[in-house]
Order: sequence, then structure tokens, then C-alpha cells
Amino acid sequence: MLPNHIRTLGIHRVAKEITKKFKPEALSIVQAYCDGINFYYHSLKLKPLEFVISGVTFENFTPVDVIVNERLL
Repeated sequence: MLPNHIRTLGIHRVAKEITKKFKPEALSIVQAYCDGINFYYHSLKLKPLEFVISGVTFENFTPVDVIVNERLL
């Protein structure tokens, strides 16, 4: 579930639109980055403390998430 500020500002919607415009080579690179993050998280025997304390469940990283994070920075 997306935080309210992301939904209100339309960042996720904009990120989806930007991702659709990626050239195949760029999308492949960003997807490889996401695959690395996902592989690392799922390979951990102990999950990061911030996930345990907050009760947040990890959702696999996607190219849209990369753009959302870039926009928030």
C-alpha cells in the first residue's frame, strides 16, 4: 500500500508513465537493479530491524519504485 503523500502528489502515477517511456535497454538495466535488490533481501536470514519493528512487509522492488524514489529525492 502506498503512503498517502505519494498518492496525493500523484508520484506513483507519474512514475508509471515515465516507466512506459523507457527504451528497452534502459528498462533492462533498471530491472536488473531491482532484481539485485530483491535477490539480496530474499537471501537474508535475518530481516532488517526496521521491517521487524514497523511490521512492514517487503514488496519486490520494481522499475516504478526506482522512479518513485528518484522523484522523492
